[in-house]
Amino acid sequence: MNKMSFKVSQDAFTRNVLLRTCHCFGRMYYTELDLDGNGNFRVTLQSKNGDAIENPDATQGEFRNHLVNESLRDELMTNAKTVKEIIVARALFGAAGPPIVDMPGFDQEDDFGFIEDEMGDYLDDPLGIAVPWEEKHQAVDPKDDPGEAK
Repeated sequence: MNKMSFKVSQDAFTRNVLLRTCHCFGRMYYTELDLDGNGNFRVTLQSKNGDAIENPDATQGEFRNHLVNESLRDELMTNAKTVKEIIVARALFGAAGPPIVDMPGFDQEDDFGFIEDEMGDYLDDPLGIAVPWEEKHQAVDPKDDPGEAK
């Protein structure tokens, strides 16, 4: 028999979890989902190559295990959503630079501990870090250097 069907409770697993599980089984099986009148999904798996499903109980067990995996992933994604939003918000807030506040009684030096002039010109390079290596270490031709007589 190259086709098998079984029920999955809507109370136990969400529709999205079931769809993701069917997608994962889509490599080997054609999947079909139906709703029965009792609050259950009816899952039908049919072999793509036409061969008989060798062990329907093991296949159903693998499907149910994958439902549990997808359900856990869904829960973790939901729980981590707030943390991800906070991380992105802080990164974007930090990338915006210091806040610009134009309010009476607000002194940027006192409130933020710096003055715009103290930040310096970001294009200054007192250590010569931005100088290309070739300019720093130009090869000296021994004929042109009088101190290198050998």
